[in-house]
Amino acid sequence: MSVSTGRPGRRPTIKEVAAAAGVSTAAVSQAFNHKGRLSEATRRRILDAALELGWSPNAPAAALRNARTRSLALVVRRPTDVLGSDPHFSELITGIEGELAPRGYGLLLHLVSGHREEYALYERLAAEGRVDGAVLTDARDADARPALLARLGLPAVLLGRSEER
Repeated sequence: MSVSTGRPGRRPTIKEVAAAAGVSTAAVSQAFNHKGRLSEATRRRILDAALELGWSPNAPAAALRNARTRSLALVVRRPTDVLGSDPHFSELITGIEGELAPRGYGLLLHLVSGHREEYALYERLAAEGRVDGAVLTDARDADARPALLARLGLPAVLLGRSEER
């Protein structure tokens, strides 16, 4: 199947993929989002047409449409020189990414020097709608972060436990 968009140098559209595959734009969306009741043959025809045209879903457009970023924040309060020499940190990142990537999520990593900077960053990320939630590490007794994130409407998961317990 050799299909041309007729628009050299421009990104192909979902309509062009649908036309090439002989389906609706809704069917193209269903094929890429693994939703709906498409036959495997139809799904394969759509994916082949998209590959031939060089089309893939536009992540920013999908995020706007779904009001989701598919990103989680990991804000780490440590000096950068310590992070580079800490094997636990690279294992932590690898583990988190290993769980997020297959689910279509990414990790937004920020390094901060203190709690005020950390809290301000969470507030900014929430206000700007840049993340869907947060991964918290380094649990502390009387940790204010879960309450802050709840107030901001950001779901969070806390990894680890306080060393003081």
